[in-house]
Amino acid sequence: MPRVIRVERNEVGHDFVAGDIHGCCRTLERALDAVRFDSTREPLFSVGDLINRGSASMEALAWLTDGRIHTAVCGNHEDAMLSSLSVNRETVYEPWQRWIPDDELPRWGRTLRSLPYAMTVETRSGDVGIIHAGPVYRNWLRTVADLERGSHEAIETALLGSDRPR
Repeated sequence: MPRVIRVERNEVGHDFVAGDIHGCCRTLERALDAVRFDSTREPLFSVGDLINRGSASMEALAWLTDGRIHTAVCGNHEDAMLSSLSVNRETVYEPWQRWIPDDELPRWGRTLRSLPYAMTVETRSGDVGIIHAGPVYRNWLRTVADLERGSHEAIETALLGSDRPR
C-alpha cells in the first residue's frame, strides 16, 4: 500500500471530497446531483470509511474500481476489514461479513490494500491534505513524512484520530 499519494491539479472542474460514506451511496448520489457533479470533469475523493452501516457497502467498494471515486484514503473501517481478513472467517464475526461474498474477499482485500493513508491534492488555491481521522502534526508536510516512513503513531492517528495534533 502506498502510504501517501499526490494528485495533480484538476484544470477543468471542481474537486469534490466525500466524508465517511459507510455504504450510503444513494445519499451521496443525491448530494452530488444537487451540486451538478460531473464525473467526466470533476474528481471525487473519499476520506475513507466507504463501508459498513449503510445498505450499499459492496457498491461503495465498487465505486473505487469503476471510476466514480477518483481516489480514496484508508479509513478505520477498511483497516478493520483488512485486519480481519487474516483471521478465520468462521470464528470471527464482522459486520461486513453480511454483505461481502467469500469469493469476493481476495479482490476487495487487494483493492483496500492499495489505498493510501493520506493524499495531497494540488488545487488552484494550493495543496490540500486529505486524511481519514487526522494528522499527527498541524504541519502537513511533517505528517506526510511520518506516514511515508511508516510511523506507527502517524498511521494510527490517520486511521483513528488523536485528542489534538501537535
